[in-house]
Amino acid sequence: MTDGVPLKPRLKPDEYRCVWLVPEGGGETRRIDGDVELIADRPPRGNAYGDVPMESQISPNGETSTSFPQVYSHAILRGELRNGLDVLLLDAQIVSWHPDAAAIDARAALVGYWSKSDDSLAFDDIKLQITSLDAISGVGPLKSFTFPTGGTDFYKRSWTVKANPESEQSWSDSGVEFELGYDASLSIGDAYFYRMSFSPTLWIKLPDRLNFDDCLKTWVEPIRRIVSLASGRSEQLTFLAMGVRSGDNVPPARERRLQVYGYGISQEPFASRGNEVSRIKPAFTTKWNGISLLDLVRRWQSLASEHHPLLETYGSSIVIPRQHPRAQYLLLIQALEGLHGYEHRSDTERKVFEHGNKREQVVEELELASCLSAPVMRFIKKFLAKRPLSSLDACLRDLFGALPVDVTSDLGNTNLLRSVQDDPRLPQGVAGALRIIRNDLAHGTKGYPVQDLNEVSQVLERVARAHLLRVLGCDVEVQARAVRPEQH
Repeated sequence: MTDGVPLKPRLKPDEYRCVWLVPEGGGETRRIDGDVELIADRPPRGNAYGDVPMESQISPNGETSTSFPQVYSHAILRGELRNGLDVLLLDAQIVSWHPDAAAIDARAALVGYWSKSDDSLAFDDIKLQITSLDAISGVGPLKSFTFPTGGTDFYKRSWTVKANPESEQSWSDSGVEFELGYDASLSIGDAYFYRMSFSPTLWIKLPDRLNFDDCLKTWVEPIRRIVSLASGRSEQLTFLAMGVRSGDNVPPARERRLQVYGYGISQEPFASRGNEVSRIKPAFTTKWNGISLLDLVRRWQSLASEHHPLLETYGSSIVIPRQHPRAQYLLLIQALEGLHGYEHRSDTERKVFEHGNKREQVVEELELASCLSAPVMRFIKKFLAKRPLSSLDACLRDLFGALPVDVTSDLGNTNLLRSVQDDPRLPQGVAGALRIIRNDLAHGTKGYPVQDLNEVSQVLERVARAHLLRVLGCDVEVQARAVRPEQH
């Protein structure tokens, strides 16, 4: 619902009549009536009716024939909506099974006013809204207000509201600017009704224009994941618009921003409400923890370029619907094991080198001893490990110990780990029990109750969350809030 919400979409998700401008050979364009369906959290689709372009074949005897389906692809397909707005479909595919009609599918739709001569679709201006953006801001748009309490005072005292300038936060570096704040809406001039509402938004200004995909990959997705990491929830992208603000051939003001419709955008801009914000317990707020959202994004980009294992495993999972507890458990153990290996890779390389030298020495001495048969030597060479043994137990103990809050008691008190302590394989403490469970699940030799796996996975997820915040540069206070949000 967008009633009373300051941040308004260009168009609500619905079906709209339009005229498609279909490219033809020789640089010509054919105007074809049709429609487009803008769908929340789904790729757009449309139809074209009438004189749809066709390719025909001429047989050796001179007869003309047309085969179906006819399929055409366009990197950008333009359309003109009945209300005057432009619609641009990205990676559009036109499929026709009939000379007078075609279906259109596309990856995304951009709606607004856009210069007919500009097909570059490169942007340096991004405006977005993500759920919980207000919670991680930490500051509301109103500082104070007074109002009559009733009785005779109601008509004698004034209503006063003071805005909070600290709710506007900004960060910049290397020409990039982030502005985190609120769009406001006021109802005035009505003697019977008064309302104020505020929508949290983030405005990104870039020094150079980027194409659509780079805007998503470099800026929009990292921000969504960071907000989700802070809140501990899978947050939604509710609104996204891209435009231009600088450079050559800047269009008129009304043509500078296009709203995006496609997969992963709920198209439900919202206004903040205090009771909803207070229910969220974020690991940090940019205001009170002195954290730069831009710095976090820069660090995220750097980790992505390094293919950091924790970012590519756990970091990629925090914005998708929760997986089955079995899959979640295995992913989290893999993420933590990858993190430990990445951070101790120099030590691991040294141990591998030393182990290799020792192995060669042992094999040479056995060969010189001449007391072993050739088949035995072949067996030893084949199966004597070329790498030193690694221990998941030690890895997990190191990672648990690096946290500012002890999680071993939380894990040890779960039903699953208490039951595994009696396993005949004799696990050594919490880490050993987690290893046994991982091996059973990964090799398919044993299953465990879903509820019990879920209980353990929830604790492990808080561990992974705290470590990813640490890797991003957040301090121990933030890490502690991620591990035990209920205590803060």
